[in-house]
Amino acid sequence: MRRKIAVLIDLILAPVTFLAALYFKLSRRRGFGRRPASSAIFRLLGVLPISDHYYEPLFIKPSKAISRALPGLDLNENGQLEFLEKLVFADEITDLNFDFSNNMYASGDADFLFQMVRHAKPKHVIEIGAGKSTQIIQLANAKDNQNCEHICIEPYEASWLENMPVTLIREKVEDVGVEIFGRLEANDILFIDSSHIIRPGGDVLFKFLSLLPTLASGVLIHIHDIFTPFDYSEKWQWQDMRLWNEQYLLEAFLSHNSDFEVVAALAWLKQTHPELLSRICPMMAPHRQPGAFWIRRK
Repeated sequence: MRRKIAVLIDLILAPVTFLAALYFKLSRRRGFGRRPASSAIFRLLGVLPISDHYYEPLFIKPSKAISRALPGLDLNENGQLEFLEKLVFADEITDLNFDFSNNMYASGDADFLFQMVRHAKPKHVIEIGAGKSTQIIQLANAKDNQNCEHICIEPYEASWLENMPVTLIREKVEDVGVEIFGRLEANDILFIDSSHIIRPGGDVLFKFLSLLPTLASGVLIHIHDIFTPFDYSEKWQWQDMRLWNEQYLLEAFLSHNSDFEVVAALAWLKQTHPELLSRICPMMAPHRQPGAFWIRRK
């Protein structure tokens, strides 16, 4: 019933939306400097119209999910396949008290994270962006029964994190600085799942330009919602209009970069080695497209 009401309201407001969109397009094209009142309202409400123009983020013409040529980026296929053979904890996953069908960090990614923590047995885990992944890490640490320092940097979400046995930092990672990451050693894990958007002074630029180059040799790094060598999905680009661009910075970062190696590119593995990945991730639903991307500092 609520959905029908929402559709009806959308139809009623469609003429208003059309006229407003025309005004927004004209304002964007001519610049908001000429419309200070409108600009002030947009800033007050926290919204900004964008247009279908080559200077703006793409949102009209989605790209197809095809493998792109990335000659400077070594996916390390043999290394990935050899590493996957070391992940032998699939039998423990099926009995976990965890909702693998959640819409935040679901099957495939969650299975693999459990395997990684069990395999690496880290002394330190730092999450940039916390939530369902925090639960999986805690479950894996409990299996190891070892004292792992678990730090979560999460300024926005999940009030229930206050009750988890973690060190919770309610600040933006770019405000925290790089010093805290100096405790990460070989086989420790840096888990990244944050804004996904490149913007001046933002978290994504901080992570790739200021943080990752400082990490110690052997540190495992997870970046979520990365589909390299494919683009972001057509649904995300076209239907949901997500303007994410983090993975393209990651690809540029890794190109001709001999200091880091790809450990597991789950989206690529799902397309090229589905049976092997399904064995490693027994809870992964057939329709699931995982987006975890694991690299390691050499």
